[in-house]
Amino acid sequence: MTPHDSNKPAIPATRNLSIDTFSENLSNYLTDLGLPATGILVPVNERMKVIKNLPDISADLTPEQRDRAMYISKFVAACAAGLFDAALNFLWNETVTNLRHKVEKFDLEYFFDSAISDPKKRPRFKIADDLKELDDWELVKGCLTTGIITDLGYKHLDYIRTMRNHASAAHPNHNQLTGLQVVSWLETCQKEVLSREPEGAVVEVRRLLSNIRSQSFVPADIPQIESAVVRLPNDLVSSLARTLFGMFSDPSIPSSVRNNIYLVTPCVWKRSTDESKKANGLYYATLAANGDIPKKQNVYALLSAVDGLSFLPEDSKAVDLQMLLQSLWQAHHGYNNFANEGAPAAHIQKYIPPNGDIPPSIEYQYIKTIAMCRMGNGYGVSWSAKNTYDDLIGRFSSRQVAILLMLFTKDVEFQTHLQFNLNAKNFMEIITLIKNSNSDPKITPLLNRILSLAPIDMRPLSGDSTFQTDVEDLYLKTK
Repeated sequence: MTPHDSNKPAIPATRNLSIDTFSENLSNYLTDLGLPATGILVPVNERMKVIKNLPDISADLTPEQRDRAMYISKFVAACAAGLFDAALNFLWNETVTNLRHKVEKFDLEYFFDSAISDPKKRPRFKIADDLKELDDWELVKGCLTTGIITDLGYKHLDYIRTMRNHASAAHPNHNQLTGLQVVSWLETCQKEVLSREPEGAVVEVRRLLSNIRSQSFVPADIPQIESAVVRLPNDLVSSLARTLFGMFSDPSIPSSVRNNIYLVTPCVWKRSTDESKKANGLYYATLAANGDIPKKQNVYALLSAVDGLSFLPEDSKAVDLQMLLQSLWQAHHGYNNFANEGAPAAHIQKYIPPNGDIPPSIEYQYIKTIAMCRMGNGYGVSWSAKNTYDDLIGRFSSRQVAILLMLFTKDVEFQTHLQFNLNAKNFMEIITLIKNSNSDPKITPLLNRILSLAPIDMRPLSGDSTFQTDVEDLYLKTK
């Protein structure tokens, strides 16, 4: 007997009969009313798969967690009634609410600076209640960026979010969920979000930001801070750097906070990736384009302090492209996206010359956005933008193809997008387009290796160490 066995509730033998009786009575009632009665409720045997697995999940909760697990009670009630789509909706709503609470307790300013890259949009988000204005995908992605959830947790949650949109009561649907699916999603949300708190490096970042706001640093404090920064993962260093630049740009911050950021940022900058450095250079250019002179001057001063002026964009074209790419990404995730993606995609096309050359500061975002939109959203690819995407992909330079393959092997959000078979199939179409338009002998073997696999077998290749090394070598040769 395991330690949890004594906590597991017994399942009476009559439970199945009770559910069966309820289903029969409800079906008869709907028929008497002249309403559809077929295909409304999930079969009893599927419901029992959920009921039989719930004791194991419940046993993993602490008594305190169990006392406040109202969402599980609602989830069970919906499953027992045969309404799996409603159960999934209850579960997702609780997960989103829990993530908002975690963000609120963690560090709101850090989260907003990390999750919202648009300087025009960022000022609208100040208090915890503003979290409700973020789309679910923005909330989940922001929690990944700030380390509140793990890479694995993000992959699972993004999949559940997509299924919630496709197959829950949140939207009209005719999808049939199974008992094992919904109970596994309950377990995932429970382990990755509802019973999990930020830890390790994430807590270190929160502590550092709190100290920056509340204490006064001197140069002698920096070596110890730098030793902590060195231990942080790259993605947390990037989000920390973005937050420091965002804080420093604010003309109203106290002088002690400004001095702390001035002292800390050089060691964070040294640990930042080139993509992160370019993003902060692009932040300056965006402020300049928006005429936000005080913030622009502050960011310029901090870039000067870290010898980062070389990462400023080549010209205003990068700023225009960034704004258009953000508009395209919002349209891709918005309502009626098949029709609405066409306009921003066409505007982007006007900025791209036949050789595909664009400012390096925007290349990573450009390749990622175009490729992920061309892969689709689970339903398919926008009919209004597909030809434009194909044309732009056909213009990819060897360096840009290398960036795409780096996304395939390194980027969690990109890899998560490939979980869906239709998206994986569309990625194969992207690779075919590139092979037909790019004859670089350094690239062709890597493309052929992807194309030799079926879409469903392709995803493990991204984690193959030999393939990763070959992609990294290609990337270095094209830099």
